[in-house]
Amino acid sequence: VDLAGSERAKKSGAAGQQLKEASNINQSLFTLKKVIDSLVVNSKETNPKKHVAIPFRESTLTRLLSDSLGGNSKTTMIACVSPHYDNQDETLLTLQYANRTGAIVNNTRVNEDSAAKQALALKHHILELQKRLAEGPADEEAEELLDQIEVGRLSLKDMEEANVRTEKEFAEVQYQAKQEAG
Repeated sequence: VDLAGSERAKKSGAAGQQLKEASNINQSLFTLKKVIDSLVVNSKETNPKKHVAIPFRESTLTRLLSDSLGGNSKTTMIACVSPHYDNQDETLLTLQYANRTGAIVNNTRVNEDSAAKQALALKHHILELQKRLAEGPADEEAEELLDQIEVGRLSLKDMEEANVRTEKEFAEVQYQAKQEAG
């Protein structure tokens, strides 16, 4: 995300539409600062009950960056500054802003789908049963193994169908949310 344009209106001489855009950018950057400050506070607080609410929903920018800033991902911030003495104040503020983001610590974890994990375990179990059946067990045991394999296949089919339904529902909810937001 390019956050350029966070200059002072008086210094830039922006007017009309440009001034309005600069104002919106500055408002989004202010909200981003609030989010970063909240994330830093939560990073330092070990008791989850004392964590502060993070205002991701206060601007479109922070809503878009919520997964990158406070989620389960790695994020890099690049701060572009000017060496010119006229931009000394903005450069200092930008560097302080960037330094503050370095204090954010996210507790990442591996994203695991429990349904996929269960389906994989069920597939392994079915394969194990098929292997035992191929070894030529007694007639009674063979019939029991066949029954277990069939039950496993039906359970697996039900899981896969439920997963497809859930993915469709999720896609519909995402589409509706995009329609409402945009």
